Amino acid sequence: MFEIKVPTLSEAVVEKIREMIKTGIIRPGEKINVDDLARQFQVSPTPIREALAKLEKEGLAARMPRLGWQVAKLSRSDFIYLHDFQKILELAICERLLAQKKKIDFETAYRINETMAFYVKTEQFNRILEENEKFHLSIYNICTNHILLETLKNTWNTLQWQRRIMITSKEYLNRYYDEHLEILKSLEKEDLESLKSAIEQHFLTGQLALKESFKDEE
Repeated sequence: MFEIKVPTLSEAVVEKIREMIKTGIIRPGEKINVDDLARQFQVSPTPIREALAKLEKEGLAARMPRLGWQVAKLSRSDFIYLHDFQKILELAICERLLAQKKKIDFETAYRINETMAFYVKTEQFNRILEENEKFHLSIYNICTNHILLETLKNTWNTLQWQRRIMITSKEYLNRYYDEHLEILKSLEKEDLESLKSAIEQHFLTGQLALKESFKDEE
């Protein structure tokens, strides 16, 4: 018999707030009012605070001294450093994938890339972001170093707003499909050098797509 896990109240609140942040209902730097959310979700403030503490560990929320909670916001320099850290993590994971005996499910990865292309044509940007994450996880999920993988996921969360901007950029949308194919072909050939080159190019495209993200900063 299959066991159906019912989410706890705390888990349900975490998921609701996470979705509000990821979809831009509450934006980077915006204050999170604990009492307002408690009334909205019809719960006490306690599970809201517990949820925010968890989201802080994921890089989505930040506790500000004397100001309370807000959605995490990156400065230009923090973004540059964190984006570079993301690239280092993904390169490290890919190197380990080539050394493992587990096989990547390439059929699924190619299918997800095609599905993503459909959502690009129909301009369903939330779905593009979801499929983009699915694409990379279809490759990375077999990495046996779970700490590397969890660190990468948390980094994605911290960069969530920038990633949402990226997937609406023509610079990204014109290049992502072929770049995904290059990553997959390099993995299939088990060619580490071409894989590194493909990932470097993919990150460069992301940087170009995000060049306007911090235009309000000096």
